[in-house]
Amino acid sequence: MSFKLNVGTMGTLGARVEIPKPNLKKFQLRAHIYQAKDLPSADDDGRSDPYAVVRIGRFSSKTKTIEGTCFPLWYQTLVMDVELPEPLNLAPNLNVMIWDWDQMSGDDFLGRFSVPTEKLRQEMSTEPTWYPIYLKNPEITEGSVLASFQLIPLEQAASIPAPKSIEPEMIDSILQISSVGLRDLLPKNFLPLNSTYVEFDCGTKQSVKTKPTKQPNALNPSHLEILELPVRVPKSPLFAPPVNIRVFESGIINTLIGTRSLSLAAFIENSGIRLEAELPKLVTEIPGGKYGKEIEKPSLNLNGPKDEVRIEMPDDREHD
Repeated sequence: MSFKLNVGTMGTLGARVEIPKPNLKKFQLRAHIYQAKDLPSADDDGRSDPYAVVRIGRFSSKTKTIEGTCFPLWYQTLVMDVELPEPLNLAPNLNVMIWDWDQMSGDDFLGRFSVPTEKLRQEMSTEPTWYPIYLKNPEITEGSVLASFQLIPLEQAASIPAPKSIEPEMIDSILQISSVGLRDLLPKNFLPLNSTYVEFDCGTKQSVKTKPTKQPNALNPSHLEILELPVRVPKSPLFAPPVNIRVFESGIINTLIGTRSLSLAAFIENSGIRLEAELPKLVTEIPGGKYGKEIEKPSLNLNGPKDEVRIEMPDDREHD
């Protein structure tokens, strides 16, 4: 908000001055929404069904909904023809809001971020930016959104073609996960635990799970399994998807115990991807477990920077 305040008596203020209305100019806004990470969980299974809404003044557009993830991969460009005042420092901020879609009730608000309109440029950024999102307090982040924006005078938009796709170059790979077990679990709601299992995914609906077990005991179950998860890995580590880990108690209704997410970039040698011709075939063994299969596709081995992963609990308690 911009204003000027004059104080005085009726005789000293002089005649009232009319504030001129700013000129409106037509622009084309291109919002390149790539992905998000670490979004709040709005569903009982530890996931959300997020979509993004881009709004500037009275103009808005939204992305598709990605179901069942807190790490959505949209790779979508929203194009809007808008009218904004000039100079642009008089224009409203560009706002991006993230929502969780619900079929049976109202959608849940997950967070937002804003960008001053005068900072938007005509050129498409060669590298998008991670914008932290928040609910009420900007100091408390609720995840991040990877995005970039273009604001082009409408008469010039035809001469600046929009990209056909913003999805980065990908390599079809196999993520090999050696799941040894869980340690020092705590009872859920002070009730004894039954068998537990671990589910892994990389931000899509495709996932792999260990078998439920409570051996040698429910608080320290050992899985001793090698899992293989097909994953599309980008060549640029900026776009690397996460490895999402969820621990469930097995039952008639499976109960979420804890979650953790790791950046897949941390497990890619030199933050890059080795091509298939450079990869040896992998044969992996867990003591007491099964032998791994030979991997023909480019492979990543989740035995890299960390041997142990700390699981975050919904009630803020931490389990290994």
